[in-house]
Amino acid sequence: MLSGGVNVSVIAPTELRIDSVCCIGLSSHGTLLLHNPTTHWMHVQLAVTQINIDGQPADQNISPFVVRPKVTIDPNSTESVKVVACFGFFVDFLLHVG
Repeated sequence: MLSGGVNVSVIAPTELRIDSVCCIGLSSHGTLLLHNPTTHWMHVQLAVTQINIDGQPADQNISPFVVRPKVTIDPNSTESVKVVACFGFFVDFLLHVG
């Protein structure tokens, strides 16, 4: 929330695909682009809040993803955030950007 009561959101894609095949012991990665449309610096927190492995809910404490928990985005710019994944099965996950 910016001073003056103006609420602004970072612009993020609704889906991130990691298309590479991941072999055991190796990792794949995707790039999440976060855009700050304002004239102010933005501090953004990232957290995996839900994981499904092969369609079944999984324990969030055992995440196959590594992502920076905090990102600072310059005014009127886009920040690339690397999401590293290592898994040998179908995974979908919910990443909270706030």
